[in-house]
Amino acid sequence: MSGNNMGSCGCGSGKAKKTTPKEAVVDIKNLENGVLVELNAEEVTKSDMEKSIENCNTGKCDCLNDSQKARIKSISLKEGDFGSLSVEIEGDIDKEEIKQAMEKAAKNQKKGSCCC
Repeated sequence: MSGNNMGSCGCGSGKAKKTTPKEAVVDIKNLENGVLVELNAEEVTKSDMEKSIENCNTGKCDCLNDSQKARIKSISLKEGDFGSLSVEIEGDIDKEEIKQAMEKAAKNQKKGSCCC
């Protein structure tokens, strides 16, 4: 993967959770240079997202294929006012690809094995 070898997973620490992308994600938006994933801070913790991003950085995530990972330049966790969280993914990727990756992560969690 170019840049920082990043992908997007949303699995958190690898522990199976009872959340689904629908509960954990408030919205997914296309940006000019990537995607913004707005998270439900009541369902997703900052530390879990930091671990997820770290796992994606080190290649421990398989929610995106190699071609998709290669198009991602960077991924960053943003903390807003009142504890809101979002993940900004910069690169040639769109919200549908990220949505599918998050659905794959949720399926892996339900099986008891997470991609992250």
